[in-house]
Amino acid sequence: MRPTPRKRRQQQHVNRSRYGYPTVGERLAKNADRMRFGKRRSVIGTQIQHNASLGYIGRGRGGARRRAARANVLHALPAVVAVAVAALGLWGVGSLVQSGFDPFASASVASPDASSCTAVERAAARGIDVPPVQASIQVTSPGAVVLGAGSATSSGEGHVTFSAVGDNIANENLLELADVAAGEVGDDQYDFNAFYDGIRDAVQSYDISFINQETTLGGPDRYGYNGYPSFNTPDSMADAIVGAGWDVVSINSNHTYDTGEPAVQHSLGVWGAKANDVMAIGSFANEDERDRVRMVERNGVRIAFLSYSYGQNGYDQDELPNDYYAVPYVQEDMQADVARARKVADAVVVYMHWGTEYEHDPDETQRAWAQELADAGVDLVIGSHAHVIQPMEWVEGAGGKTLVVYGLGDVWSGYHDKPECILSGMFTCEFVCKSEKDAKEEGRAVSIENVAWHPLVEHWEDGADTVYPLSDYTEKQASANELLAGLDDPYAWMQDLTRQVIGEDFTVVM
Repeated sequence: MRPTPRKRRQQQHVNRSRYGYPTVGERLAKNADRMRFGKRRSVIGTQIQHNASLGYIGRGRGGARRRAARANVLHALPAVVAVAVAALGLWGVGSLVQSGFDPFASASVASPDASSCTAVERAAARGIDVPPVQASIQVTSPGAVVLGAGSATSSGEGHVTFSAVGDNIANENLLELADVAAGEVGDDQYDFNAFYDGIRDAVQSYDISFINQETTLGGPDRYGYNGYPSFNTPDSMADAIVGAGWDVVSINSNHTYDTGEPAVQHSLGVWGAKANDVMAIGSFANEDERDRVRMVERNGVRIAFLSYSYGQNGYDQDELPNDYYAVPYVQEDMQADVARARKVADAVVVYMHWGTEYEHDPDETQRAWAQELADAGVDLVIGSHAHVIQPMEWVEGAGGKTLVVYGLGDVWSGYHDKPECILSGMFTCEFVCKSEKDAKEEGRAVSIENVAWHPLVEHWEDGADTVYPLSDYTEKQASANELLAGLDDPYAWMQDLTRQVIGEDFTVVM
């Protein structure tokens, strides 16, 4: 059954000529004089659907030889009993299969007291109805999209390692570097892979990794590729994100409409073509797609992902064509989305595009929304938009504690005059399935453990740019980093700022 549609405000007809903000000849004209400079793992994305019904065998009516048939009942009893036992067995297998058990997957042996998010425990913990056997083997979650269904990693059954980084922003100077990296300058070919070489191994070391793609992949046809203020990023950015190892990408930000509706539609096509490798969230082709639960499965654990943005530059929501090209934060809609996700997922992660730019402290709106998200039962909130790092904290909600990471900063932006935008963070944690007893008592199927913050630094030197973990960075590199020019001791500055913002309540890896 399809979920009840969200209540909508009456929307006005939109003058489509407004989209794109400035004219092509003004802010979106490309600069002709461009600067000149001399094994990812495979996962399978699966769309899960209900698609079966039971068949029944009709029984013939009695005839003239009814007495003889009754006399033969005793002879038929063994067969009847065998059929009944087989039917009960099929019912049990079907129930497990529809809730996530795959009888054809390789078995993993767990100790008797090991906890895992099995079908039975998931149903018991959440009160989920486990339906009877279906004719074909299906996983329950009608209409959901599952990336990596049945996949396993070395973390082991019931354990998932997770990482998240903030905003990926393709400013004009970074487009120039990518243009050079792809070969002939000015041929509209761009290669972004080298920008992530410094963190590629770190990203791929986690079972699930997240990034926010701040700028839209809108295609070259209308405006060409551009940086600030109206961004349009080449499609090859998606190749670089997949190649670096990210599994989930939010494409919902205040810049989603920078070059209009056709750009949004083009972006959806680019990410849709890579749906077997990466799950895009926060921007959808229609309302039905927006309402489908999107999950990543690893080691028997299903984690649902949602994304919301505080708004769109220059527009009120009722001026926009819909609320699925870029999903806005509306409390009632969020509550319905989370409730829908919690019925089929073991944990719910929400990405929030929010906050006051260049402010390290969360603002009042962030804190209010964090409380609303915690009360709705979200397990983890990860945020960005402020361009600088912001703290983490546990928020007590109506259904337990929620970990809120207010601001991850800009993982990649190339700002030469804003050193605080060059320091960002990689958040990491582990999702661990609880036992059936603990899940019932605490109302959550997983716990969030081994929480850590890893400072990241974007390094620009001699026309090359990449991102490094601060733990792999040296004082010599910091002194040579053109993006940190002007700081007396850039390495110590990054350490001190990280400690000041993140505090002592969480592990910081430097």
